[in-house]
Amino acid sequence: MALGMEEISEKQVELVPVPLVVVDVSCHIQLVNSSCLRLLGCSRSEIMGTKLDLFLAKESQDAFEGWFQEGLACGAFRQADFLFVGQFQQELSIRINASSTLGLKQVNCTLTDVTPQKQVEHALKASEEKFRGMLDSTPDSMVILNSKGEITHVNQRTIQSFGYSVKELIGEKVECLVPERFRDKHLGLRDSYVNNPKPRQMGLGLELYARRKDGTEFPVEVSLNHQLIGGEVYVLSAIRDITERKKNEETLRESQERFSSAFEYAAIGMALVNLDGGWMKVNRSICRLLGYDKEELAQMTFQDITHPDDLDLDLDYVGKMIRGEIRTYNIEKRYFHKNGGLIWVLLSVSLVRSKEGEPMYFISQLEDISEKKQAEHERIARQAAEEANKAKSLFLANMSHEIRTPLNSIIGFSDLLYASFEGGKAKSQVDSIRRSGRHLLQIINDILDLSKIEAGRMEFQPEPVAFERLVNDMEVMFRQRAAEKNISFFMEFEQAIPAILWIDEIRMRQILFNLLGNAIKFTTEGDVILSFNQVWEGKQILRLIITVEDTGIGIPEDQLERIFEPFTQQEGQLEKRFGGTGLGLSITQRLVKMMEGSISVSSEVGKGSTFRVEIPGILFDQGVEAREDLLEYDPTILEFGDATVLIVDDSQENRELLKYLFASSKLKLIEAVNGKEAIQRALEHLPDLILMDLRMPEMNGMEATRHLKEQLQDKMMPVVAVSASSQVVFRKQVESELFDGFLMKPVIFAELEKMLKRFLPLVEEKGKEAKNGARFLNGNLEEGDCVELPELVERLEKEFLPACQDVLRKQVIDDFEKFGRDLLILGHQNLCDVLVEWGEEICEHADNFEIEKLMEKLRNFPLLVEEFKGLSFEK
Repeated sequence: MALGMEEISEKQVELVPVPLVVVDVSCHIQLVNSSCLRLLGCSRSEIMGTKLDLFLAKESQDAFEGWFQEGLACGAFRQADFLFVGQFQQELSIRINASSTLGLKQVNCTLTDVTPQKQVEHALKASEEKFRGMLDSTPDSMVILNSKGEITHVNQRTIQSFGYSVKELIGEKVECLVPERFRDKHLGLRDSYVNNPKPRQMGLGLELYARRKDGTEFPVEVSLNHQLIGGEVYVLSAIRDITERKKNEETLRESQERFSSAFEYAAIGMALVNLDGGWMKVNRSICRLLGYDKEELAQMTFQDITHPDDLDLDLDYVGKMIRGEIRTYNIEKRYFHKNGGLIWVLLSVSLVRSKEGEPMYFISQLEDISEKKQAEHERIARQAAEEANKAKSLFLANMSHEIRTPLNSIIGFSDLLYASFEGGKAKSQVDSIRRSGRHLLQIINDILDLSKIEAGRMEFQPEPVAFERLVNDMEVMFRQRAAEKNISFFMEFEQAIPAILWIDEIRMRQILFNLLGNAIKFTTEGDVILSFNQVWEGKQILRLIITVEDTGIGIPEDQLERIFEPFTQQEGQLEKRFGGTGLGLSITQRLVKMMEGSISVSSEVGKGSTFRVEIPGILFDQGVEAREDLLEYDPTILEFGDATVLIVDDSQENRELLKYLFASSKLKLIEAVNGKEAIQRALEHLPDLILMDLRMPEMNGMEATRHLKEQLQDKMMPVVAVSASSQVVFRKQVESELFDGFLMKPVIFAELEKMLKRFLPLVEEKGKEAKNGARFLNGNLEEGDCVELPELVERLEKEFLPACQDVLRKQVIDDFEKFGRDLLILGHQNLCDVLVEWGEEICEHADNFEIEKLMEKLRNFPLLVEEFKGLSFEK
């Protein structure tokens, strides 16, 4: 029987249907199947580990030892018969067919009980009849040949196996039982055996086939023995049909191949690891997982590539398994990849033991769980971030309220003080205070909004904005800063920008403030230029392009991307000199990206930087005047009728601000400091309007309003919420439509007036004239008011109109002042009081650095010229 050349397992041995015993090179028995135990009549415990020759009769032991050593020496074993001592000391003639494994580590021996054949051979010497009976009793096909190769005897098994009758075979050459393709060769082999008649197994190392009468072939094993009878040589051929054995061997081979294939091509890593941790055998999945090839891993141990923090636990389980305390273990551990990275795996290990229970090697399975671990860590981090964001949101809500409350008073009283001045430097200085207050509020909002951006809770609220006014505010603020550093600040419009853009004004101011603030901060000489351009993207849609260029210190190329990271300043920047937290550019970049825009920077160290922002998809209204609610409001122009207003706020400063604002009006103002007091005052006075703060002690504004609405269902009493909370938070609070309106702290007078006009009777709105059709000359000039009118108009058209456009384009304070002086001189020369007044006002605005008023005056100058052109003198 030819078994596979690889070592086989106990299970595989048991599958073999014939007696099989596996011995090592010292002939000690390693494995044995049940068929062999039955043949020898002993138990497994009796036979395992003993030498095979101990079961032989004494007279066969020397011959067996010689045969065994011969086979080891030449690497192949011949078939041999030996006398064994079986059960009850019965002697058995056993035929051994043996083959060695690769490396001569083991010898696989199939044992065939040939005792009956031997008996037949002995009986033939005494009686042919007994000999024939013996032939028929054997399980193999028995064919006896004479020296000519003619068949003289066959047994019944031969008749059954080959399909011939006895008459058809007797006298025929034995080659009739051989396939035609082997017959020529068989003749030579037969003659060779007859000339050298030694017992042998034909076809050692080859596959032999026999041919039936119908032409079909089947695999066989052939054993030859010669007999000398009556002085003539006879050859006894035992032909065994090994079809079933071949099937069993093929099944065993396929099983081995399936195991090998399953091992090699398994989706998870599989390995055989020796007791010292060395990789004995690995599949390709492990090689892909760890980055090493099989040859590299064969020179390593698992300890070599295990993360130090996981090694002790792994070795502890290994020790427990060897000691028999556990049978398997599963752990999550980390291996070092060949490229230096870490791989998370789920490791499953089992131990293979010998029949004696001795540990032999480990079977390890490695499943890659790295992604499951990038997911688990992400989930934990996300959960922690969500919890942190909740805490941060609560903190920022409280902080927002506490900061905005005092700012409300600062900005509000500044507005009141501003309105009380007729003009001059004092009014301009107060205007700077209130603008700075609003600017401080914007900065605070920027800092608070950073957390909203990070948490993904920032929302944009596009609304129609007078873009020129927004830009002018930036100009006023930063031209003064630039002047303080002795650098120039310019604004340029590469193309005309529509009057009204639908944008989030607060966020746009944040972007401009951060970019201009950085440009001026890092520029010590030269200039800063803010320019605007636009690209049409469709009907009523444009892409706004903002460029801020400076001649400052510049940014190294390797830090251009890093400057947009939070709390980051470029290397080498002196913090004490330039200051800042490093948040500005990070906020700017995130705001721009949330607007689906882009921001880029180019820079050269020592020469300056240029930041470019592009914001797409902006709706615009071309040529439409700014809405009324976008303009500055004068708090004295409204006069309300008799009405009662309840002011509910726990801040006395906020209440005082509103009281001062409407002190001269006919409004009756009553106060409450919390929700409970508000309910009491409201039920007592039944006010026409309630301004309700949301956050107050004892009872907040939400609860108070809810109680009032329930108790006064048949009474129209509008309640306007006033809060320092963000509009996003407020919208969630008032989804139930509990309030009739909402005002954000610090309260802007324009928004407050608009709200009051919705709910209170308005007696008169003073001092507002329509912009369209405004006249500056109030009719025709009388004679003597102006001399040489045609010449004056010509100079205004040819000299002053171009100069006006040039001053508006450059926006330099000295040019404004020069234009005012020139206009003043022209007015005196022509005895024209209107031009004198215009010139004086322009010079005064320039002296007070009132850029916004200067811009408004010069924009109206072409209208003044048009009125001069249409004048005629009354005679």
